[in-house]
Amino acid sequence: MALSSRALCRRLLEKEPAISRDISRPANEDAGECLEWKLNEVMEVNRKWKEDYDTLKIKYETENEILQKELDITKEKLATSETQVLALGSEVTRLASTLNELYQRYGTSPSPSLIDVDHDCEVFKHQIQVYEEDFSNERRDRERAQSEKDCLQQQLTDAQDLIATLTQEVI
Repeated sequence: MALSSRALCRRLLEKEPAISRDISRPANEDAGECLEWKLNEVMEVNRKWKEDYDTLKIKYETENEILQKELDITKEKLATSETQVLALGSEVTRLASTLNELYQRYGTSPSPSLIDVDHDCEVFKHQIQVYEEDFSNERRDRERAQSEKDCLQQQLTDAQDLIATLTQEVI
């Protein structure tokens, strides 16, 4: 519940007898002191808000830098993974083509060396699956980092709006 400035001054005068008005002093002198006291209080609150704002801003900027670095690292890993997936895909295609040629040359019964090639194909397919999962995880992490960044940006905007509103109320 907000007190009017008059009520606030009355309360202050009641609590502090040393401040209470001397009969010989005019009433506007007390009002001036009360306004000066009120101004000092408002300035102190404003200073604290500014400190809080600066702290939040530094925290946001630090977190934003950390998230940006993580995002850059994730992008690098993603690019590397995509390159590896393409290379492995090409290798699997080449090996499958070679395997088909060998099957055609030697008939349908694979020799022991062809079994090794077949095994290698399976290993490459498994590696591709692992890279695809890694790619999906990287994408999910990147989206999470972006979401957190957006949330922090919204919090900063809300804090700035609140400070602007409170500053307007003080003025």
